[in-house]
Amino acid sequence: MSTQTTAYLDTKAGTASSSGQKVTNGQDITAASIPSKEDIQLELLKLEKSLQQATSLHQLVRLLRQIDSKQQQLDYILHRFTNKQYVAHGSSIRALEISRVELSTTLSHSRSLKKIMENASALSSKITERVRLLDSEKSKIKATKDYVENVRTLKYEVQKADVAIKQQDWLAAASSINAVRNLPPGLIDDEFVEFIVPTSDLPEMPSVLLDSWISELNDIFLSEFNEAAAKKDVQRLTYFFQLFPLIGKSDVGLSCYSRFICNIISDQSRTNLRSVQGKDVHSSFYAQVLFQLYQTIADIVHQHSRIITKYYGKNVLPKVLSAIQTECDLQSGLIFDTFWDANNLDRAISDITNYGYPILVGSILSNVQTDEELQDDNVVISLSEVSSLIDELSAMLNHWAMYCKFFVVSWNDASDTANHANAVYPQPLLLSTFMEKIHKKITRSFDQLCTFAIRRTIEKAFLLENLPDITPQLQLCVRYLASATKANASTNQSLLSLTPEDPPVTSMVEDITISLNLIMLQTITTGEFFTIKNMMSNTRRILENDFLNIMKRKLTDSQPRANSVLLTAQAIQSLHTNSRTNLPINQKGGSSNLMTPRSGTPPIGGKDINSGNLFMKSATSALNAAINLSGVETETSDKLQQFVIVLNSISVFQQYLDKLSNNLVTRLENDNLLIVDDQEFSQVRASMERDPNTDIQLRVDLNNREGTEDNPSVRDRLKSVVMTLSTSFIEKSDVVLKENIKTIFNQNFRAKLSRMVNDVLKETDYLISSDILALSSTSEVMLNFIKEWNSLIIPYLTIFTRANFQALIQLVVSNLASAMENKIWAMERKCNELGAAKLEKDVSTIISEVTKYDYSLRDNFIRITQIVMMLGLDDDDEVEELNDLEWALTPAERSRARNLRIDRK
Repeated sequence: MSTQTTAYLDTKAGTASSSGQKVTNGQDITAASIPSKEDIQLELLKLEKSLQQATSLHQLVRLLRQIDSKQQQLDYILHRFTNKQYVAHGSSIRALEISRVELSTTLSHSRSLKKIMENASALSSKITERVRLLDSEKSKIKATKDYVENVRTLKYEVQKADVAIKQQDWLAAASSINAVRNLPPGLIDDEFVEFIVPTSDLPEMPSVLLDSWISELNDIFLSEFNEAAAKKDVQRLTYFFQLFPLIGKSDVGLSCYSRFICNIISDQSRTNLRSVQGKDVHSSFYAQVLFQLYQTIADIVHQHSRIITKYYGKNVLPKVLSAIQTECDLQSGLIFDTFWDANNLDRAISDITNYGYPILVGSILSNVQTDEELQDDNVVISLSEVSSLIDELSAMLNHWAMYCKFFVVSWNDASDTANHANAVYPQPLLLSTFMEKIHKKITRSFDQLCTFAIRRTIEKAFLLENLPDITPQLQLCVRYLASATKANASTNQSLLSLTPEDPPVTSMVEDITISLNLIMLQTITTGEFFTIKNMMSNTRRILENDFLNIMKRKLTDSQPRANSVLLTAQAIQSLHTNSRTNLPINQKGGSSNLMTPRSGTPPIGGKDINSGNLFMKSATSALNAAINLSGVETETSDKLQQFVIVLNSISVFQQYLDKLSNNLVTRLENDNLLIVDDQEFSQVRASMERDPNTDIQLRVDLNNREGTEDNPSVRDRLKSVVMTLSTSFIEKSDVVLKENIKTIFNQNFRAKLSRMVNDVLKETDYLISSDILALSSTSEVMLNFIKEWNSLIIPYLTIFTRANFQALIQLVVSNLASAMENKIWAMERKCNELGAAKLEKDVSTIISEVTKYDYSLRDNFIRITQIVMMLGLDDDDEVEELNDLEWALTPAERSRARNLRIDRK
């Protein structure tokens, strides 16, 4: 051992002695007593350092003794520790040996159990084999027994059938033959049967007898069935109908029964047509005959399907339905051709195709014609005759659509198509000859007649147009203005009572709407996708081109002159005359030839508005306000009234169209017809015509569910098409309304509003003292502004539709706000602190007055209110508190508003 190690051991020995551990006296040594590698390295470092520091022999001897002591101590510790581990290891080995003995016993038991299981498995295999052998024997015995029973049954049924045929007991004979047919295949030709079944009376083989009897009975049943059908003996017919499947002639029975049903349908249809030969029939006769045909078919299917299902099974119904559809096509085509010829539709279609609509074109081009030139009733087919044809064609198509849905439901029920959302559209309907005639001829004729009816209606409405008398609305206006004048302030009367429930409109609107509503409903009820889509497109084009262009022309011809007013002297005089005589007065002062008012004028305040002197005083007050407002004496209200009525007519027609579109959608949902996409129908039909055995099918939803945004259903697409009738017209007519309402504003409001603002917000009125402010309430100037404002706007409120008035008031208030803002900006250095308070009060009064029609109009005055607010603030701290406000003014504008006052430091 090195000198360094010996020194380390001596050091450790000293440490152990100091801690009271006497390792030399036999104390147990644990692993914890052995120094770690880190401790040894540390001690070595210390010993090496001591060695390097030793300077004498005495120090070296002492260091050597320390190393020897440490070495002895370490040897003793390692020896004791090794002995202890050896004892522990020996104990573990002995324990493992004991466990090994125990495992040997368990292994022995396991081997015994394995031997028992092997014996059980062998026994089980023997039992299973024995069971299989017994099952095989049993099945052979059963097969032998069944064979014997079948041979016995064969012999019995053959003899029974022979006896029944001789006795003409057809049901018993057919039942015996059916029993023989249901025996296992090959039995009747079996060699054993050849020795057992034939007898001296029936020496032939059963197979020969069966073929002979089936052929014989088929002829007998067919003859008897036809005879019963000719006599319409339903009981006997049903008796023989049930026998065909029993002898294996189901096809023959179904063919006979289908022919019988088709004969019933044909006879009924022809009887209905023959009953009117040489007679005048009502307009809907042929549609009614067609309905009776489909009703007859539906009744027959419902009644006879039970019999067919009972004896032939449910899966044969499609074959019968196909035969019925063939006959239905034939009879439907015959009825329609008779209708076509009886009404000479070729001539009608030719007449309407050649008609050029001269009145319509002339009205749009402002081609004025005389009354004699406009009397063209004998030029073309009459509108009433066209309407009658449209009504009957619509009814025919509606009956066909209902029949098609019935047929599709019956077909899918017979085919066990449980999912009606994915039903099959039957091939007989796809290839129907009447369906082809509908798509190629009937729908096109219907579209032509409807298009002509709509355009011709617009012509007639234009010829017979009457303008309404607006006296009731003017009376209401005058009464309100008088009430406001008496109160010397704004009246508290509800402005909603001034809005007309029935705004004055031209009679064209009502006439066109009535006709349009009828034609569109007739179009919806056809159940034809192409017709609905095409007619909505045609109607939309006619309204946007013909009707709207006529309205544009009327607006152009009745453009009001500048400063026109509705309440002129002549108008007031007419109101007074009307109040005394109760006769309508026209716009030129004479007796009116206009339409009577569409709604009466309700009394206001519990008094009659036609009360003599009171009325004249009110009218005079209102007239004075109107004349003062215009600045000139004017007599140009005639064109303005016409202009307003035309604008009303467009607005009301928008509302009618919107209601009409919603009603059409509701009707579409309520009718619940099965409407098929025309393009999909044509594609599948073309595929079936090329290859009748094609796998391509047309799927339909019998439940008419809604689709998704990415995959809309036919119902969704039809709704979209119908709604475009109103949305497209409203979109285009809104442009016309806005342009012409702006014309009214430019002609009758812009200059007046500018003067009114200059009068009410005079720059010299806002440099005032505290005495003047204390004495002031609502100034005379402000009262005059309110009177003039009411005289300017109330006539339009009482006559305009709500939508038109909303557009007008929005335009007026927006312009008023702009003029007021410009006026306030022009007050720089012309307003003091008290003047700012007065300005705030005046502006608030004006805003309250002009926004009482609609609170949202206040948004137009946000900039003004913020300017006035900044103008009135004195302390800069108050301005800083407004930093969180949503400002409409820029920082530069706010600073400018603060500096408008002359007394600002």
